[in-house]
This record gives sequence, C-alpha cells and structure tokens, in this order.
Amino acid sequence: LTLNTIYLLFNDVDDLSNYSFLRSTCNQGLFLSPVTPPDGATAGTKVNFLLLNTLEGLGQGDPKKFQWCLIQGVEGFSSISKGQLEDADRLVTVDRMVESYCDEGAVKITLEILRMMGQNNLADELKEKLTKNV
Repeated sequence: LTLNTIYLLFNDVDDLSNYSFLRSTCNQGLFLSPVTPPDGATAGTKVNFLLLNTLEGLGQGDPKKFQWCLIQGVEGFSSISKGQLEDADRLVTVDRMVESYCDEGAVKITLEILRMMGQNNLADELKEKLTKNV
C-alpha cells in the first residue's frame, strides 16, 4: 500500500503530510532520519532541503520537465498524478516526491530524472551532499 494509494482512498484529504502515521511508516528503516531544519522550522527532513536546493539549480524550463518525468513515471517508481503537480512550485514538488516515495525513494528518483535530463552535475552534487550529510 503506497501513499498514492492511500491518497486515492482518501481523496478528500488535501494534505497527507499531516497524517503522522503515514509518514512514520515511510521513514522506518531508511538511511535518513528526520532532523530539525534550519532557522527554527519544525517540519521537514534533511532530504527535503537537499532536494529543494537541487531543484533550485534547474534552469527556467527544467522544473516542468522534471515534473513531466514524475507524471510519466520512471522505471521502478509509481507515477505522481498530474493533478498533484499541476501548478506546483519546487517546494510542492519536493513534498509530493517525499510523500510518494519516502526520503530514500525521493532521492533515487531525483538522481534518475536528473541524469535522464542530462543534469549530471546536479545529480553528482546531490549525491556528494548526501554522503557528507548522512
């Protein structure tokens, strides 16, 4: 049972991130654990911030291409519905990826999509930051 499936079952729920029991099942046994974000914020994980910084490195039209790949699906990952990413900025895109794939999966699909897009430098930078921060 994935978060996408649960979302479809509870389609009247706007934001699954508020349901801690869903988030906790996603974070069990993963290589990254939740941490307190900078500047006293209380939500998010280290992965969220690393992914956001990576997506901010994309050029003007590239975030839409990145989202298109998430909607089309990448081998080994379920797709994210177009409705969940419609008019989504980089922040929402990161949230949807972590909700759908958990921390580890969000990192893996980000690396895969960046390489598909020819953004090898960004992928390498993300991978390097992850190894330094884990």
